[in-house]
Amino acid sequence: MYRFSIGTSTLFPWFPDLGTIHVHENDIQRAIELMPYGKVFRVVATGETYVTIACGATKLRVTPVLLKVIPNPRFSIGDPVQSTESGKEYEVRSVEWHHKRQTHYYLLKSGTRKSSKQYFDDELSAASQERQ
Repeated sequence: MYRFSIGTSTLFPWFPDLGTIHVHENDIQRAIELMPYGKVFRVVATGETYVTIACGATKLRVTPVLLKVIPNPRFSIGDPVQSTESGKEYEVRSVEWHHKRQTHYYLLKSGTRKSSKQYFDDELSAASQERQ
């Protein structure tokens, strides 16, 4: 029996090649578009057969068999952050998992410009909330 608490961070290492048995039939297209492998999800609901996980605004109902619990990330999608190196402020656009380092990394954006650099926890701090 699998038990997941609301708010738990998980990985859902699913590819379409694994088949659709692990994703609710109404969520398959969303899962294909998201490509969940490597993305950090948060458990938002649990049920008899499926666990509902969210990555930003995208929610998927999945079977718990593939879920892997990981530590909660320091930042979430939408959080304002600041580069400790440059001092520049960004917004978190994606929280991902670095399998080799076994830790989170973040993809950022500034306005509509997306940064391709992977930022780790020690490279970011919470940005001041004084911006208006």
